[in-house]
Amino acid sequence: MERWRTGCGAGLVLGGVVTNAFGWRWVFALQALAAVIIALAAVRCLPLGTQRHSRRLDLTGAGALVTAIILIVLSADMASRRGGGLTASVLIAAAVASGYLWWRRGRRHSGDAVLLDRSLLKVRGLRTAAVVASAFYFCVTGSLFLLPLYLQQVRGMSPASSGLAILPVSLAVAAAALLSGRLMKTRGPRPLLASGLLLTAGGVLLWCTAGAHSPYLGVVLVGLIVTGIGQGLAFFPAITATGLRDVPDQTHGTASALTTTALQIGSGIGPTVLAGIAQPLGSAGHATLSLPGHHLAYAAAAGLLLLIGLPVTARRNKIVH
Repeated sequence: MERWRTGCGAGLVLGGVVTNAFGWRWVFALQALAAVIIALAAVRCLPLGTQRHSRRLDLTGAGALVTAIILIVLSADMASRRGGGLTASVLIAAAVASGYLWWRRGRRHSGDAVLLDRSLLKVRGLRTAAVVASAFYFCVTGSLFLLPLYLQQVRGMSPASSGLAILPVSLAVAAAALLSGRLMKTRGPRPLLASGLLLTAGGVLLWCTAGAHSPYLGVVLVGLIVTGIGQGLAFFPAITATGLRDVPDQTHGTASALTTTALQIGSGIGPTVLAGIAQPLGSAGHATLSLPGHHLAYAAAAGLLLLIGLPVTARRNKIVH
């Protein structure tokens, strides 16, 4: 997990360099190219594994579940745009229909293997991990999407410089993750998860105090370090341990995938929703967000994390104790 988060930080730096040199469209083009290369390499290099059962995958149910997730992310994107409320409502209705189809397929007594066993959703620890992961990375990814824009549009940094300026968050994550692994043995995951949520939200709230001429070595850097420590404590490995605590050993892979999927949903929705929140306070340029817009978005990100993450974590504490 530490490597995954460090890779995200390296991606921010590389994305800034590519944007500065070739333009922002090349960032997406290179990601698509990398995905194709990795897929081809996986088919060629990875072992086939062993066939443990002869059941076929329920393609209809799997497709319905994946479609529902995609439609949820798209509906959030449309809802953040002016005049996109109707389209977002249609997409949400389609997502509900796809989710219902997946749910009905899961109730059928057929020989097909399902993509996600519905019984896992009854495990409280896994539900807690999924909800917290989604809210956590809604806040983290959305905020780290907006912060380089603040450095570029408000502070006048280049894309490459803003990418390098974000790098300390990955270093803080890696350092805190090493510490959290040791604390897990004596404290358990729950205190780490709660403290990580508070630190992450607190670091994002610090950016609400950043002005147009605030020095980088002030609240910007401190916020990066504080949020990085919070991420390292909360997600590596506290939230993972919370999700796997009450799950049977044979379903650990599926449970981890569910938590990761919830994380990715929050990561996909966070930037578009927070940018939509900041946009009404934008300056004259349509592509430029004003300083009050940034502040409002940071406050919304931290507020949602606290309102969702802390109560869910607190309920989990009461259940365990």
